[in-house]
Amino acid sequence: MEYSGGVIGSTMVDMNLKSQAPNQYFPFLVVTGVDYEKCRENGMPTKDEMTVLYEIEDEIGQLLSSKMLAGAFTADCRRLSFFYVSDTLGIRGTLQKYYKSKRSNYSEIISIKEDKQWKEYLTFLYPPDEPVKHNNENDLGERLKELEEAGVELSKFDKAYYTLQLKREGDVVALMNRIGKLGFTKEVLYTEKSTNDQVLIISHETPITQEDMDYNLRYIKKTAKKHNGKYIEWSLNLPEN
Repeated sequence: MEYSGGVIGSTMVDMNLKSQAPNQYFPFLVVTGVDYEKCRENGMPTKDEMTVLYEIEDEIGQLLSSKMLAGAFTADCRRLSFFYVSDTLGIRGTLQKYYKSKRSNYSEIISIKEDKQWKEYLTFLYPPDEPVKHNNENDLGERLKELEEAGVELSKFDKAYYTLQLKREGDVVALMNRIGKLGFTKEVLYTEKSTNDQVLIISHETPITQEDMDYNLRYIKKTAKKHNGKYIEWSLNLPEN
């Protein structure tokens, strides 16, 4: 994704935390990570470097007790992980010791501050326009390519989500009876107040490839139409309702 100033970056966010943000038990924010040298012309890491960056994030997570990993931001040859913690006692020293002993070939970044309102999560990590959600199946290949170029490791996703809008609950039941046999699962169902329509979010475990998702999109759009409904969008994260 392209940010202001033409910077190419990738934001990964735990969307499941949105419902509880801000969490009063985790009022402090630790932002930490490294500058990496193995980056491409657009500032994003190489595939091998990205593997190491994930390892660093996992190792830091193991060092921190009573924490919540809110997300990460990768851009301009730098990756930062955002941890909300209940207490900051000893964290800086622990991280400095870790980087010096295990990752001395990287330049580390450590920032610790109070963020009771979870401002960084709500305004930076969780943008209003979710970059891995799209409503046009015709640009599927382009969108997947953009995500990969932005450093999103598609192989880490084991399912995709699809949002449909139908007229009646009976239409939802009939549709699920049909597509449920093919491995589609109902995740969320709610009534859209403005139209009284039924909004259905379904998921399907599938490799996130253009071929597999293109097949699913074509099938879903056709089947939804047969049941007085329409396809709205796809996403790699469970959409908020």
